[in-house]
Amino acid sequence: MKVRRKEIIKLFASNLLKGLIGFALLAVVFVAIKKFLPADMVATLEPLKERKLLVYSIFLLSEIFVGLIPPEVFMIWGLGDGALAYIKVVAILAILSYAGGVIAFYLGRLVFNSGLMKKIKSIKAFNDYMVYYRKYGGILIFISAVTPLPFALFSFISGTFNYTFKKYISFAAFRFIRFAFYGYLVWEGSNLNF
Repeated sequence: MKVRRKEIIKLFASNLLKGLIGFALLAVVFVAIKKFLPADMVATLEPLKERKLLVYSIFLLSEIFVGLIPPEVFMIWGLGDGALAYIKVVAILAILSYAGGVIAFYLGRLVFNSGLMKKIKSIKAFNDYMVYYRKYGGILIFISAVTPLPFALFSFISGTFNYTFKKYISFAAFRFIRFAFYGYLVWEGSNLNF
């Protein structure tokens, strides 16, 4: 099993492109809602601004279990209270996302130590993949941290394959760059007037 540089670049580029397309679609929806949705309908969502703990809890659960809700939705929720408040929201979301990945990693570790995994570990093919993942898993963790690939899933798999925690947290830290970049795009997009 040999990883080819072209395959890695293709995986990264295709997922980055998917992320940018997904972001563009989200931006179009956001602008359409901002422009065409009646103010009284938008006002029904205002109570969520005051229920920050609830929103952050939903986000953390989403980030632990496969990232069902895109982080950009939560970034949009954080708009409206000025730049400093928005930066704080994006920073909290980035920390929660990183923490969610770490929790998913440790859930994977629990599975690694389970009775079922002891049986699976006796299969030669699994051990071949485990060696492969330990060697090249950092690339997948990095790609999932900065693209729309499910970060929580790759974090869980990293724990399941008993990937080194120190290496995991190093590659997973690129998640903060993704949040800074997308947070900036959401902020700039919210200030566009059409």
